[in-house]
Amino acid sequence: MDNNFESRIQNLVKSSLIPINIPNQFNLKYFNSAFSKLKGRESQLYDIAELFHENTKIRKYLAPEFIMSASLFDEDYIIESISRMERKIPTFANIPLPRSKLIKKPFSHAIRKRRSIREYEASKPLELNELSTLLYHSYGISAEMRTNFNQNIISKNLLTIPSGGGLYPLELYVGIVNGNNIDNGLYHYNYLKHHLDKILVKDFPNCLFSCFPIHPNGINMDTIGAVFIIVGIFLRSKMKYGSRSYRYVLQESGHLAQNLCVTATALNLGSIPIAAFFDDDVNKILNIDGVEEAAVYTVFTGHQKKNQGKT
Repeated sequence: MDNNFESRIQNLVKSSLIPINIPNQFNLKYFNSAFSKLKGRESQLYDIAELFHENTKIRKYLAPEFIMSASLFDEDYIIESISRMERKIPTFANIPLPRSKLIKKPFSHAIRKRRSIREYEASKPLELNELSTLLYHSYGISAEMRTNFNQNIISKNLLTIPSGGGLYPLELYVGIVNGNNIDNGLYHYNYLKHHLDKILVKDFPNCLFSCFPIHPNGINMDTIGAVFIIVGIFLRSKMKYGSRSYRYVLQESGHLAQNLCVTATALNLGSIPIAAFFDDDVNKILNIDGVEEAAVYTVFTGHQKKNQGKT
């Protein structure tokens, strides 16, 4: 790592990763302040992010230990038991979801047309079958494996995303802001039964909106259909992969978010992944500790306004 901070910044400027044409004096002052803070962090003995990355690398001398640990989880019944580990969520209503819609558009169409949408149509709520399709295609059960263990049949669920060791360390929540045939509120997606469990929260959706430092000119959250919140339950993966598991949880949250975005596109909906949120506030709303379980990613979706800029 190049420890010369000034030369590193100059190289970034030369490569056009940092804009040179700062438009006004206020931005210039803010720019200098931000990079002064960054310089201060760089001068610390250990940068936390780099320390994490370094300590979760797989090295050759660790291979025997890694292989031995992984081999303990070869049995399907162990994998299935771990993948179903979850905290008992206090809910007060269960909403069965209709069968997901059959998407007839070509996959290549959804991939090409996916864009981050920032403007939504408040007058068009999310339909229940649209919500069902989004949930199923993003994190639903797509197949089942059956094996014989001690003369007992063990079933192993396979979901719509790839998962390290098939442990599925994610849980999916959805805050419905503008829905049809379903009450607005916070829900947990029960993929085993394909239904929603409603969670009691106060002052919804304002309590959720306050978790995102987003100006209304950027995204008017009052107009979106729903906020999907992806939560990592780290122990599920950590039991097999140790420290490396944290990477897997984050990677898998990306798989799930991409499924949401592509499915939304195929349904003529808009979506935008959002990683900028106040972690502690989101975790508090979900009633999780932020350590063993924590929100790691979110996706907004809804009916997009026509004739808007896309990225």
